[in-house]
Amino acid sequence: LDNYKRYENIIEQGVKYIFSNMNEGHFWNSRWYYGWLYGTMLCVRLSLELSKHNSKTDEVHTETISKIRQNIIKNQNKDGGWAIEFNGNSDPLNTSFALYTLMLLEKSSEKSIPLQKGIEFLSKTQNEDGSWVATQFIKPRLNEPYKSKVITTSYALNTLTLYNERVAVL
Repeated sequence: LDNYKRYENIIEQGVKYIFSNMNEGHFWNSRWYYGWLYGTMLCVRLSLELSKHNSKTDEVHTETISKIRQNIIKNQNKDGGWAIEFNGNSDPLNTSFALYTLMLLEKSSEKSIPLQKGIEFLSKTQNEDGSWVATQFIKPRLNEPYKSKVITTSYALNTLTLYNERVAVL
């Protein structure tokens, strides 16, 4: 998207392809990453970046984006977090992906209940040293899940930073 005018046709075709491969439940699975929220977050971010260059794509994706938002909210666990799998145990990494995506999708910076519950979950699961527990993230070839305290903590902090910039200051 750095040079939209030069690559407009390729970008438009690529995004159209990506959106045509969304799962029926309005999310994307990732081939190399665990769960449904990481791929969804990236595809939503791509769509929103594209809409900055082409307002027609915003119109095309409005209904889909709304369904993605509803799906994320519907799959929030009672503890306020989200999980790698639907109906799984909440974890800080996937909660960060869900919250980040919801904040990207919010038209205003309102303090929604799903956002508040998710932020509370992140606060409750933070370790005393400021980190979060390592969560499965990358699917290696030998089926030994790769998880990292640093990756989980980085995404949690990134999400909390966005929350503090957009929502908490109100």
